[in-house]
Amino acid sequence: MNEKDYRHLKLMSTNVKLYKNEQITLFELIKNLDTLINNLEQIKEEQKNNLRGYCGVLEEVYAVKLQDDTSIELTPDIQDKKIIAETLKKMEKIINEILDDFKKSDPLIKEKAEIIDQEWLLCPVCHDAWLSNSLDAMVVCTNCQKIMHNPRF
Repeated sequence: MNEKDYRHLKLMSTNVKLYKNEQITLFELIKNLDTLINNLEQIKEEQKNNLRGYCGVLEEVYAVKLQDDTSIELTPDIQDKKIIAETLKKMEKIINEILDDFKKSDPLIKEKAEIIDQEWLLCPVCHDAWLSNSLDAMVVCTNCQKIMHNPRF
C-alpha cells in the first residue's frame, strides 16, 4: 500500500463516520466513497471490487428513494436504515482489514523514522518531527504523509 492509498482509506473511514453522525448526506457519502475507491492503486482487486459492490448497494437504496420522489436524507425508512447500516459495517470491515495490514512491516519501503526521544519521531524525508507513541510496524509522517518504518517496532 502506498501513501495515497493509506490516505484514501482513512478518508473513506472518516466519510463513513461523518455519515453515521449525520454530518454528510447519503449522496455525499456515495460520491466521496466512489471517488476514493476508484483512486486506490495498490489494493487487492478483490477488495476494491467488494468495496465497489457495497457502494453500489448504497447507490441502489438512494436511487429507489429518488424514484419514489422522496429524499433519503429526510425520510429514510427502517428498512433503508438497516440496509445502509449493514452495508457500511461490511465496508468498514474491509477498510479496517486493509489498514490492519499497515501494522505489518513492508519490506518494499526503505525509509525509517528516527527516534528523537520517548515521544517524538523525525521524518528522514521532510525533517519534520511529530508526536508518536505508536508501536505499529509502520508510521506516517504527519507533515509529508510519507509511510515509513517505525523504529520502535
